[in-house]
Amino acid sequence: MSNMDDRVRTALATYSSRMRASNLKFLHERISEIETRSLPSERDRLDRFARVWHHTAHWPQPGERVWNPHAPTALVEQAHREEAITSLAAAKTLQHWLMNGVIEPSLADADCRRVFVEEFEQVVNGQITAHSQGRCSTLRANKELKSFLKLADGVADPNFRASGMCAWQVVPPGTGKAQDLDALRNDLAASFVHDFVSANDDLLEEFCDELDIMGGFQVGEAARDEDFLWYSYYLFCRRAGSDDDDGKEEDSRGWCWRVAFLCTSDAAWNLDSPPLVFDSILEFLD
Repeated sequence: MSNMDDRVRTALATYSSRMRASNLKFLHERISEIETRSLPSERDRLDRFARVWHHTAHWPQPGERVWNPHAPTALVEQAHREEAITSLAAAKTLQHWLMNGVIEPSLADADCRRVFVEEFEQVVNGQITAHSQGRCSTLRANKELKSFLKLADGVADPNFRASGMCAWQVVPPGTGKAQDLDALRNDLAASFVHDFVSANDDLLEEFCDELDIMGGFQVGEAARDEDFLWYSYYLFCRRAGSDDDDGKEEDSRGWCWRVAFLCTSDAAWNLDSPPLVFDSILEFLD
């Protein structure tokens, strides 16, 4: 195990523990509030809890929901657990697939991760060259990303607090469903081309005061009432005002892969939320 593997594992474990504790505390407080209300039945109490758990007015009954075959297995398993709940007391121990904020890894072995890295690099270099007339040197997936892929597909808040913040999921959803490496390669290539964002993307103009962007990928989005609130990105960029121009420098201001979030709607919980930029995955997890 490399030093970077250790650092990412430690950071993700700390993030996971912090997220789980915070989410459980919030849920237990909401359950305690519901228990103090004079609601006539367990069904009414569960329906009230549904407003927090998944922002609906009705607790699901067995067989009510039909799942897309590409839905994460963990999400389908959670749905079955929810349907088995018949009392608010039982909901206290209900596990959410994102309780700890970590999207479990779907790239099970080294060969899958190798294919991911190969397609990631091929698409980003091809697309950036097409959009920038070859102004940058060849880009590579960094050690940090390679270590992260061993442990998670991404991170996401279960959104109990209805903040609307989107996931940061660098491995495209459904990737783990591929039957073999060739199918995985094809799926990843299609996803990366679809998710690529160039420096000329209209939304990325919101970062113009902070970043010079070569390109990257949109890796998450969250919508409410058909109005997108948040987008997340993995961008190869430098801090605005940096002098380096050859795409090789990697320090706190130079060219490197960064995690970024963008709020695009006045309906968001924070009306004046500026773009959020983290200089590394490690900084983001912290």
